[in-house]
Amino acid sequence: MIYYSVFVLCLAAIVSEIGNVQGKKDGYPLTREGLKISCMIVAGNSFCDTTCKSMKSSYGYCYAFGCYCEGLPDDIKVWDGK
Repeated sequence: MIYYSVFVLCLAAIVSEIGNVQGKKDGYPLTREGLKISCMIVAGNSFCDTTCKSMKSSYGYCYAFGCYCEGLPDDIKVWDGK
């Protein structure tokens, strides 16, 4: 029974790592013009959350006047701070 439990835990760890390899990243996604998507913090996070989820992100919120997305796919360009 203990070997079965260890096997299941190892299998869960491997599957978890495979999920991380898919290339999820966080950042400010860019528009077609190469600009950050603007937002107002006082307006709440619903605009950014909807915008980020439309880009296959897991969650989005307004931070420093820009929409910040968590869990973006690798093919989405994000602001690099330059």
